[in-house]
Order: sequence, then C-alpha cells, then structure tokens
Amino acid sequence: MQIFAAAVLWLILCVIWDIMQKMVFMAFKASPCVEQRSDSLTHFQPEGNYYNKYEKANPITRWLMKGFFSSFKAALNSIEFSTVYEAGCGEGYIAQFVTNSCPHAKVSGSDISGKVVAMARERVPTAAFAVESIYNINSPDNAYDLVIASEVLEHLERPADALSELVRISKKYILLSVPNEPLWRVLNMLRLKYITSFGNTPGHVNHWSAKGFKAFVSSQCDIRNVTPPPRMWTMLLCEKRQAQNPGTGAPQASYRINLSDFA
Repeated sequence: MQIFAAAVLWLILCVIWDIMQKMVFMAFKASPCVEQRSDSLTHFQPEGNYYNKYEKANPITRWLMKGFFSSFKAALNSIEFSTVYEAGCGEGYIAQFVTNSCPHAKVSGSDISGKVVAMARERVPTAAFAVESIYNINSPDNAYDLVIASEVLEHLERPADALSELVRISKKYILLSVPNEPLWRVLNMLRLKYITSFGNTPGHVNHWSAKGFKAFVSSQCDIRNVTPPPRMWTMLLCEKRQAQNPGTGAPQASYRINLSDFA
C-alpha cells in the first residue's frame, strides 16, 4: 500500500512538474525576444533541440544514440558522395558526425534560427552554414550529392513542401529521419515526460509510424534503404527519381529496400 501511494505521489509530482515546464515554455513563446522559427508557423518551435539527446549523460540515451549513429553511418557507407547539405542543421551535431566520418565531403547546411546556426559554425568551422528556411533553400537544382534532414520534418506544418525542396536541390540521395510513432510517445510516457501532452515532445506536429513515413516519402522519391525495426527513429535513405519515361508521362517506378546495409 505504501509503495502504491508513493507511486501515485510520484506520478502527481511528475504531472505538476510537466505543467510547470509547459507554463515556462508558453511564457517563453510569448516573449518578444523569441526568434521566429518560420515565416508561417502557427505552432511555436523551440530553437535547436528541445531535449538535447546528443549530449545527455543518461546511459539509455547514449545507447539509443549509439544505435542511431550506427544506422546513420551505415547509410553513409552505402553510397558515394562528395557534397552534402543538411537542412535544419540545428546546433551542428549531424554535420559534425558527417564531417568526422567522411572528411572528404564538402558539408553545407542551414537552419531558420540564427542562434543555432552560430552554434553550428562554432562546432563545425569547416562547414558552410546559412540562415535559411527549409521551404526556400538558396541553392540551384541538383546542387548536392546528398541532402540530409534529420529530426526536422516532424516539426513542420508543410512537410510535403519541405520534402519537395530537399528533392529539388539533391543530385541523387536524400537521407531522412523522424521519430517512430507511437513508440516515441510511449517511451516518453514511460520516463514520465510530457505527460499532459500524452508523451508528445514540444514542437512535434507530425507523428509518423514507419509505414506512414515510408508512404509519405515514397510519393516524391524512391526509397533505397530502411532502418530495421524496432527503432525509436525511422531512417530512410532515398534516391531522387530520374526523368519521366519517354512517352509514358509516368516516373520510373522503383521502391527498393535493402536491409542488409543496416544489419
């Protein structure tokens, strides 16, 4: 009985703490000093990572991120590229990983927040970062061998428009990752986070299952590799579609999945 009472009390305290965090979050949103993340957002988006999983000392978080970067590295190793563009670069953790893993690559990136772009420039001084909207990237068509958007599309109110822009500037490959729902929210609830939002991380406005995200992405590009389940993230390595088949008016059909690259 005492254990049950203690558990209930702990849950109540977690809910109160979650509400207090949300109140601070909303106050921060209302501040005139907050930098806008988009020219058309109706949902507030925090600058950079709301929960900085890249630098957490928690052993479970470190283990999960080790798996994430293992899949990321496998995707990079499965293709050839010399130019990389990361949309929604945040503080530059992914760009840093790409630079360290593939020193031959010329890395560029952008984010809508000048604050986090400054942090990315400090973290990866060899890369070229700019303050830009993912909906209007200042690059020509077919500009980069590989275009990356990691943990970005779930924050956007117009993800299809953003994906179209990523495909436009890509010469061949697009590497995408989003949280795997509902697993992401369930795990948040299990660690007693964001309880009043049913486990939804602040700023997430899109919630894709692995199947749903593959369906969304395959409407605009061909899927080459998929991370095997179960994972907290869905990671897709995609290829830009070739020109439409002459005389047919239809794009070349190719839905390819090769899990061996991620074994």
